[in-house]
Amino acid sequence: VAVLPRVLYLLLARPPFGGDYWALSDSLLGDGSLGFDGIRTTAFEPVYPLFLAMARVLTGDRVLLVQVIQSIVAACGALFLYRLATNLTGIRRVGAIAAALYAGYPLLVRHSPDPTDAALMTTLLIAFAAEFVTAATPRRAAWAGLWLGLAVLTRAMAAPLIPLAAAVHWSNGARRSSVV
Repeated sequence: VAVLPRVLYLLLARPPFGGDYWALSDSLLGDGSLGFDGIRTTAFEPVYPLFLAMARVLTGDRVLLVQVIQSIVAACGALFLYRLATNLTGIRRVGAIAAALYAGYPLLVRHSPDPTDAALMTTLLIAFAAEFVTAATPRRAAWAGLWLGLAVLTRAMAAPLIPLAAAVHWSNGARRSSVV
């Protein structure tokens, strides 16, 4: 349900795709480094350019199909939001409403195929939150940490969530989970 409006928007609007992240994925595909015109850079986090490079390999470097893959990943946020809302409230109907609102929210639909890390970052943060609220064991905390780690490597601005998440687990008596 969340994929349909995103792909329809993509097919009807045909938003442009390219820019710095596309150039960084060129560099990754060309010489395996993040850079522009052979000059390496640390000005960008690596996950989104790596995501684009992998999508380009999977699609034979077809831009429209890369945008479809990105839109599908963005649509996965509805599934994670369903889990998050259901787990927070204990009411599946609330989860379904939250997922439906996410699926059709115009701004989220519009930004799904953008040449930015916004769609991927949104999905990663929702996945982290969905896993975090149910992370009662160190193993589950590790899964939450994996999602958060990918988010930080997509946008470093998420890094403050690391000590905050550990502090929340610590204050809830989950010492081992907070360390994980």
